[in-house]
Amino acid sequence: MAILVPIDCDDYRASLVSDPGPTPMDLDGDHCALVSAPMDRDRDGDGDRAALVPSTGGGGGRVRFCDLPDDILSCILARLSDTRAAAQSSVLSHRWRYVWTRVCGLFLHHDQPHDSSPVRDALAGHAAHAATNIHLLNVHSPYSATPDATASWLRVAAPLVTGELSFRNRSSVPLEMLDFEMLDETEERVAFEFELPCFTRVTKITLSLGFLGLSLPPSGVFAALRELHLEYVQFHGECTLEDAMLPVLEWLEFRMSRGLASLTLRLKPLILMSLFNVWGMRRLNAVVPGLKQLHVVDCFHEHLEAVSVVAEELEDLRWLDRYSPELVNFNEMPRLRIICPQRVVDAEDEVEAAQVQAQARDGERLRADADGHVGSNALAR
Repeated sequence: MAILVPIDCDDYRASLVSDPGPTPMDLDGDHCALVSAPMDRDRDGDGDRAALVPSTGGGGGRVRFCDLPDDILSCILARLSDTRAAAQSSVLSHRWRYVWTRVCGLFLHHDQPHDSSPVRDALAGHAAHAATNIHLLNVHSPYSATPDATASWLRVAAPLVTGELSFRNRSSVPLEMLDFEMLDETEERVAFEFELPCFTRVTKITLSLGFLGLSLPPSGVFAALRELHLEYVQFHGECTLEDAMLPVLEWLEFRMSRGLASLTLRLKPLILMSLFNVWGMRRLNAVVPGLKQLHVVDCFHEHLEAVSVVAEELEDLRWLDRYSPELVNFNEMPRLRIICPQRVVDAEDEVEAAQVQAQARDGERLRADADGHVGSNALAR
């Protein structure tokens, strides 16, 4: 039985290759040391730098750590959730040089806003020696990554990722500060944006951009994409999503974003759609015949101009936003089971009371309009 004793992560490389001990322990017989002899005394992990050491079990004799198959070693490295640390295992011996490339999930970050070369280099190194596709790519940039730096690693990643892509920009900034920044009318809105390349094999994309600008490619097909989640995005006016580009998209979510004045959707496969605090929306035109759940929260309070939704299969409608029957139009919804309009609370002063009364009228209008669309179906209120 092999016992895995933790290595000191505060000085990972030093504990692996730079310890001055005289007699190295050779794990795989190729005369490359993992740890020095003094560490051998710390077999129980009591010290602050313990080795990965073999042990003699009651029934199996001595088993070397390096005798484990690559698949198990790669699973161990995957538990680090840090590709840079996993790649440092390549200094252990020739056997370990490319074990990290068998990990199918990459967790990367780049600290310099203008330089994403650590991400690009890791992707290139994985592609050159990988025995598996990248099923998960998770990238963090703690500070304000520039559009050029972001676009450069995304272009490298586009042909390599087959599963999920996740990117969070400005990850060191608390979400509460980003929320405040979104609502701050004095905040200067600089139109720096990058173009999202076409990921033909990705099934899920989650982008939290810290108010980087985003545009979609003029051509190309996200052939496998089923989920698209966007938050803290700086849009620039209009956005159109259609079946030609997103033929299998089932879940669309926009959250905590700004600058999206008009959203047009022509998406037959779409099932779930959420618009939460997309600040400054004016128009929504959605032909989504397969949609079953629609949630709209705090998007149209200031600038409602026109909403048209065609969704014959809709079952769950939660419209916590401004509503006017002259401006908001839903088609027939024979399957509608749940409707949740804007919640109304009591108010004391005249101004707030007028707002509450307007909310109440909007809610009653939405319910009345929905009653006309659903026929004999009961509504859960």
